[in-house]
Amino acid sequence: LHYAAFPSVEKFVETYELSQGFMLDIGLAATYDEYIKLKPQICEIFDKGIIKFFQIMTIKQIGIQGQSFDDRWLTEIEEIRKQYPDLLIQADGGVSEKSITKLQHLHVNQVVIGSGIFAEGNAGENVEFFNDIIRQ
Repeated sequence: LHYAAFPSVEKFVETYELSQGFMLDIGLAATYDEYIKLKPQICEIFDKGIIKFFQIMTIKQIGIQGQSFDDRWLTEIEEIRKQYPDLLIQADGGVSEKSITKLQHLHVNQVVIGSGIFAEGNAGENVEFFNDIIRQ
């Protein structure tokens, strides 16, 4: 669920509660700017322990492939990991050979790779390339 779509923590929790019993994993997604602006509310949701993962949108504009990784997230990821060591963090956007290594060092659990796989070359070979990096 994209937190910016909700007017309050209470509405987010209400939507979460409506989803119970439907075999869904509910996560929270935010861009960097949204996270910084709404950090207290987002952390309140983390504290409730109701989400399965936090999807950090590591690009500046959602919906456009091929954007650069938003390095502003790096210090925030480190802080989030310290405060919420068991929170599953998933990075989505701008994932490349350079950024995936940074994300690994920050113990990000999952990545979503779009243009890094499909923009050029053979998609299957590109998947193997990223898998090789992850396995190192």
